[in-house]
This record gives sequence, C-alpha cells and structure tokens, in this order.
Amino acid sequence: MSLIDDSFTKCYFVLAENNGRYPNSHSLLIKTDEKSNEAILFDSGVGHLVIRKLMKDFKITKVFLSHWHEDHISGNYVLKRRQAEFFCHPFDIPILNDITKFQVFYATLGSPVEEIFQDLLVSMKIENMIEINEVVHNQEVRISDNLKIKVLHTPGHSSGHCCYYEPERGLIFLADIDLSGLGPWYGCIDSDIDEFERSIKELMRMKIEYAVSSHKGVFIGKTEIKEKLSEYLKIIYQREENILSELSEVKPKAIEELIGKRIIYKNYNSMKEYLYIAEKQMLSKHVIRLGREQKISKVGQGFILR
Repeated sequence: MSLIDDSFTKCYFVLAENNGRYPNSHSLLIKTDEKSNEAILFDSGVGHLVIRKLMKDFKITKVFLSHWHEDHISGNYVLKRRQAEFFCHPFDIPILNDITKFQVFYATLGSPVEEIFQDLLVSMKIENMIEINEVVHNQEVRISDNLKIKVLHTPGHSSGHCCYYEPERGLIFLADIDLSGLGPWYGCIDSDIDEFERSIKELMRMKIEYAVSSHKGVFIGKTEIKEKLSEYLKIIYQREENILSELSEVKPKAIEELIGKRIIYKNYNSMKEYLYIAEKQMLSKHVIRLGREQKISKVGQGFILR
C-alpha cells in the first residue's frame, strides 16, 4: 500500500495480489479519521490476504463498488460481516443481489467453461449482496466535513459502471476504465461500446490530477492522464479498422470467422475458451455499430463491406 496524497485526508493506493491482474484488482483507500483509523474503500477485489490485512489496520466503514464483476467484489463477504456500508449504481445492484445472474451476463451458461466459472466464483467467495445503497450520476456523498465523493456514472464496461471522484485534489478511481494496453472491455451482455466511448470522452474533459486504475495502478498529472485516456479510446477505433480489413465487398464473413484473429485479444492463454466467448460478444457489438454507421451490410449469416 502506498500513500498518494495526505493534504487533508490520507489517500492510499492498495496494491492487489497478482499485481492487479485478474482475478484481482487494485483499490483506493481514504483514511477518514486519524484517531479511530476509519476509512472508506473503493472496490474490494484486492485479494483475500490483502483485504484481511487492511481490516487489521483500518476500520472500513464504507465500500464504494464500481460495478458488479467478480474481480472487484471478492472481499465483500468479509467486509459485510464487519457491518461496512456498500454503495453501487442501481443498474448493477440486481446482479449483486443474485449472483446466479453472473453467468447469464457473461454468456457462459451451457458453454464449456460454465462449471469452471462457477467453481471460480465459489473459490472467490462471491456471495449475494442484499443491503446496498444506491448512488447515481453527479451525486455527492459527504463522508466528513472535509471530504466528499462525487459519483460519476460511466457506463460501457457494465451498465452501472461508476468512477468515483474527489474534487478537492482531482483524484479519481477509474475502476475498469483501466487504461490498460488491452483497451476497453465490453464483453458482457450489459456492455455497450457507444456508452464506453462517451464515458471516456467525458473523463477527458475533467480536471484529473491523480487517477487510480483497477489493473494498471496510479497515473499522475492531468496531461499524462488525458493522453492515456485518448490512447485507450483509440483502441476502439483500431478494432473497427481491423474488422473492416478482414471483410470484403463480395464474400460474407460470419462473426465466428473473426474470432481468434487478434482483433480484440492479442494472446489467448489458458482462458482461451472463455476469451472466445467474450471476443464474440465484443465483435457482435462492433458489427452492429458498423452496420448502423452503414460501413457494412449483413448478408445471410455474414457481413460484407458496403
């Protein structure tokens, strides 16, 4: 854990197990009371060992969840036993209420990875979350006299994905607008490319001095952060160029024929079977968008250039 800023309340970057790679994610912790060691936490997917150490060092009273994905909520089970309050956007709360919906939204039901994924959720101790406070776009949650958190609804990755902004020092928890080299991820049925694009553009217009990414760590300086957001956004456009380069004006090509062409993923590791499912979801969203922009046409089960 490393200190980001201590100008009036101490902010810490919480390094996750596995260096923030799936199935873990980094967190942001803000200490709200020096005497009692009370603190608020943004996401809980840092890993079971790290979350238990945090609970020894701090009394975590509030947990702001960015979205419903398992790599961001795996510490919820222990925090809720300590009576922490949870906050999340209402679009994502129904899935947190009923984790049987995870596989529906990941499109893994009936797939070769259904049982593997279910075992993963069990091993991560993902549980139903019933008591969650709703937060909405531009809502300001006052934590103390000198600390307030502004909720930014930034959909695209999930329908209820939120970033959390502390305006006094320009600090933002970006969650899974993660500025990774992979680029924006929209592989669930509640993901949306157009919304993701709008969310990134909105963040680029903000005054951000410190940005915490769930999988890439801390970025400092408004110029660098804006540049990173711009590079991240361009990956969406590059994917569409790659799709168009795979199509012709004559012979239709089905989405299944685009999978494994390194349009989304550059490497297919031991999770190959699931990555194919996610890639199909993402490619499907792209061809719908390209069709709407009249760049491609559907012919039978495939697509051609217009």
